[in-house]
Amino acid sequence: MAAEERRAKRLLASLAVAGVCLVARSTPFVQKPPLFRGATGSGLHREARGGEEATRSRLDPDGTGVISLETLDNADIFTILAEGDAFKEADRLYRRPVFGPAEWKKHRSSRRITGNLQTIFSSRISRAVLFEVLIIMASALLALLWYEPSTLPFFQAFVLDDTEWQNALLAYDPTAPPLEVWSLKPFTLTSSALSLLLVFKTNNSYGRWWEARIIWGGIVNKSRDIVRQVLARFPNEKNHLKEVMTGLVSAYSRALTFHMSDQTEKDKEVLREKLEEMLPAQDVEDIMNCTHKPMTVTGKLTYYLQLADLDTYSRMQIDEDLEAYSDYYGMCERIYKTPIPLSYTRLTGRFLTVWLLFLPFALYKEISPHWLLVPLCGLIALFIFGIEEVGHLIEEPFSALPLSTISDGIRASIFEALDIDRRRWPDASREVEEKPASAPEPSEYGLQETDGAGLL
Repeated sequence: MAAEERRAKRLLASLAVAGVCLVARSTPFVQKPPLFRGATGSGLHREARGGEEATRSRLDPDGTGVISLETLDNADIFTILAEGDAFKEADRLYRRPVFGPAEWKKHRSSRRITGNLQTIFSSRISRAVLFEVLIIMASALLALLWYEPSTLPFFQAFVLDDTEWQNALLAYDPTAPPLEVWSLKPFTLTSSALSLLLVFKTNNSYGRWWEARIIWGGIVNKSRDIVRQVLARFPNEKNHLKEVMTGLVSAYSRALTFHMSDQTEKDKEVLREKLEEMLPAQDVEDIMNCTHKPMTVTGKLTYYLQLADLDTYSRMQIDEDLEAYSDYYGMCERIYKTPIPLSYTRLTGRFLTVWLLFLPFALYKEISPHWLLVPLCGLIALFIFGIEEVGHLIEEPFSALPLSTISDGIRASIFEALDIDRRRWPDASREVEEKPASAPEPSEYGLQETDGAGLL
């Protein structure tokens, strides 16, 4: 009995040392993403942006601070393992699908099942959890080596002293399993609790994502309604204020997108360029020099509304929409600054990891031939870790939603309405240069959206 206890303790010690080594080796996996600078090419935005300082890496071997979509798609397994966080953050910016008729037809295609099966191992989720999956496969290999009779004497050398190892070699029986295989009952009993934790995480993450999308749907509606009322209620002698108000309405969504982003220097440059296309120079400077840009834009909208000298009823109607603007950026800040309780998220992650790490030791006797244990545990880990990863991806929704495309849609529709209204204006001087009614090019700080391919 004492010898068995010593063996168990040494086995646990060996597993602990292996775990420490794995954690130490995983340090490069948790690092600050490099700087991604926006650029356009062939009419499509193909590059991503991110942190403050450029970092030379496998994803950016030239040190340009640019990671293209082609580089992400062609990244090998070693690059993903070494720079997992940088890979995930860059890849995230390209996965903001905006659906139209063609996308919906593809989405409900009868061939979607085979298409999804073909991309199991190349999808963004599979690549995001690659490191964790390899850890579980290593644990399965450990279980296979420990229980397999043919490898027992050599493997026990790591946990037995010389005398015990020699005795083990003499007593070796290739027909008998070396140790009692763990029971599946503990995993069966705890699987329901693990399922509840994962469901709670993913449901709450989806709720946050959907709430953010509802908020931005409200921003679209309020923006169009404000411009509609401005064009209808402002008198002809205040036509120049119609242009300023329209520009500020478009600037609100841009400012809020920036407010919910990394706020890098590149983001500031692009935001300034967009504002200079729509607003007087002084308004641009006031917005760029302030800390809370959406609030400043809302304040300027109220200021110009007062200059229009509208009757009380008309002013109150427009002011109600401006009050909604204040509510919207407050709602966004609440979601952005308050994650799902960290203790819950960490408990789920620890529970899931420990559960999957020791699962191979209980599955050994259930799988025949035994070598299938390694790929099977890898596949199980892929899907279970994938469920958790989906929850993390959408928990912070503002970098997952196509906010740039939404802002482009707002701008295109309200400036189109302004151009139609201009046709009825008498010839007079304008304080703001006329803007095209057509939809603008995709903004550089909100990237060109993809068709959603690669989503698990």
